[in-house]
Amino acid sequence: FAVTGASGGIGKSLCQELKQLGATTIEISQNASSLQADLTNYQETEKVFRSIAHTYGDIDGLINSIGTFQVKDFPLLSEEEIQTTIASNLTSTIYCCKHAQIKKGGHIINISSSSYSKGRKECLVYSATKAAVVNFTQGLAATKPDLFVHVIVPQRTDTPLRRAAFPFEDKNSLLQPEEIAQKISQLLTSSPRSGSILEVRKPI
Repeated sequence: FAVTGASGGIGKSLCQELKQLGATTIEISQNASSLQADLTNYQETEKVFRSIAHTYGDIDGLINSIGTFQVKDFPLLSEEEIQTTIASNLTSTIYCCKHAQIKKGGHIINISSSSYSKGRKECLVYSATKAAVVNFTQGLAATKPDLFVHVIVPQRTDTPLRRAAFPFEDKNSLLQPEEIAQKISQLLTSSPRSGSILEVRKPI
């Protein structure tokens, strides 16, 4: 499985979960130990997946966990911050889904956010990109009937990005990255109808 954003909170837990299941993980990020790439760049993304295909052939699946998050009033966002948010959360996912060569019956899983359902004033560009990820994934499922294509929608999660944005938040109210990784591993074995939006919630 190719995992993007593999050095992040969710991505790292996901790679550990997949390895425990006996899967080979192809970890891709700007800081990955194996494959480093800027997945917001079309040419770099094409090159890294061409290299993966050369080494492994068609792969079993792609899980997109790359993304960024910040809290800032919309009028204060710079052009660079807006472009970075869109590129990291949406453009990279589109590029990876385009270039990954996946076996028939394989999987594409994109990770969105519970903020997709309603724009958040403290991070409205972020929430807009996450809504777009859901929409893109549903459309992608229709264009790739030979694959299982899904989007995971986690609630607030205890990641380094989240802690930096909300340093005083009660950690007990947050999902742990391991819970999302476990949900994804369950999804890989159950294969519900392609195009599903699968929420991950904190148990009550």
